Amino acid sequence: MRMGSGTNIADFPGESLAMASSDDAAASARLRGSRGRRLIWGLLSALLAAGMALWALPAPERTNADPPDELNAGIVRESAATEADASGMPALLRFREFEEEPVLGYLHSRDSLLAEEPYFSAIVASAEEYDVNPLLLLAITGQEQGFVPKSGLHAERIANNPFNVFHSWEEYNTDIRDSSRIAAKLIAKLAGSVPKGEEPIAWMNLSYAEDPAWSTGVRLLFEKLTELSELSELSEPSSSLSSLSSEEADLP
Repeated sequence: MRMGSGTNIADFPGESLAMASSDDAAASARLRGSRGRRLIWGLLSALLAAGMALWALPAPERTNADPPDELNAGIVRESAATEADASGMPALLRFREFEEEPVLGYLHSRDSLLAEEPYFSAIVASAEEYDVNPLLLLAITGQEQGFVPKSGLHAERIANNPFNVFHSWEEYNTDIRDSSRIAAKLIAKLAGSVPKGEEPIAWMNLSYAEDPAWSTGVRLLFEKLTELSELSELSEPSSSLSSLSSEEADLP
């Protein structure tokens, strides 16, 4: 229905009520929408705050789940190695003087080029420089190259690197002083980080050689050379024993 220019909307009460109701409904809808948005933003803010608080917690408090076995093993190995570093290299593997004559005799019996100079002295000097038992270095040459028999093919070249540092004497052919220093430095590092409860030479095997039987051969040769040196020392009367005998002779 069209209204003239002088017509007042109050003259149509039904239409006035309908328009008022429509305005109220729209306002109510806007209010509900505003409240809904505020509620959603409030929930999102709460979730974000909770997530940040959870992330800020120390790792053990985030979850009760145990870390993977590989991680546990790595932590144990690192901790054990740290303890070993604090205590230092096992005493038996540190540098010590030894009777050269019986050791040289054994090397000669193996036709070893390493019993000659400059090889023998260079190995001993490198062992002393890095505080490694020279008999251990010699044992490694025995396992790696059979003490380099003079009659063997390429004996003089092999004697330059009888430790096979940097893979092999063929790939890294240097001189005996250089190769023995490299080997001694590596052995000192490995022997100084043996985890508690591990057998030292077996532990070194993991880094030094791919052959799992390497440690067995080195250990047997090391024990053999050590025994020869100690037997020579025992064959000589010690001053303490001589002194004790003199004191006993003076007893009534």
